[in-house]
Formats: sequence, C-alpha cells, structure tokens
Amino acid sequence: MTLTARRYLTPEDRTILIQIIKNGADLNRYWLYVGVVMPDHLHVIIRPIAQADGQLPALNTIIQSWKSFFSRQTGTRKVFQEEAYDRVIRTDEWPDTTEYIRLNPVRAGLSTSSAEYPFYFEGDFE
Repeated sequence: MTLTARRYLTPEDRTILIQIIKNGADLNRYWLYVGVVMPDHLHVIIRPIAQADGQLPALNTIIQSWKSFFSRQTGTRKVFQEEAYDRVIRTDEWPDTTEYIRLNPVRAGLSTSSAEYPFYFEGDFE
C-alpha cells in the first residue's frame, strides 16, 4: 500500500512511523514483509492476520491506527492524505513489487542502496 504525506516527514517522523508499523506486526495484527518510508510517502506490504474472533482487520482500520498513533506520538494532525492506495499483489507480481519498494530510495537519489537507507525495513516472513 502507499500512503502519501501532506508535508515532508522528518527523519524523526520516519523513525516513529516505522516503529508504529513494526509494533502492529509484533501485536500479530498483520504479517509485515517490506516497507520504505520516504520523505513524502511510504510503501509497505502487509497481510492482515485473522484475530481471535476469526475476522481479518480491515486495511483502512490498520492505516487509521497508524495515523492515530503517529498523531499522538508527534503531536501533529492531518499529516497524511485521507486515502491510501492499496491493492492485492499476485504471486507473479511479488518480485517486481518488492524490488520497486526496495529501490525507491535509490531512484529518488536518497541513497546508493536500500541497505544504506535508514528508513527501509523488512519484517518477519511466514
């Protein structure tokens, strides 16, 4: 999914956002595969996990929780656009999609590799 910011995110903002996203994975709300937080947007691949009631958390609920936690931790409001772009990734799209995310900071001229970019992250793989 892609979430666009209304303003540039500081390095501190980006670090906070990554911790919020990783925390959701640690709480078993979703599998976290890969993500990158750029100065003005983020890309992340997650897969919701069925909760105790058997229901999958809705993506809009997950995104809203990220926005709420971010607002509370930074004391800012309305940092992100209302809509996020999400889609199902088919198996045959997986390599290209993960490569696109991995190389996003390189294409933007922010680093020479994703490993050097401090706001690129990978989660737990099933």
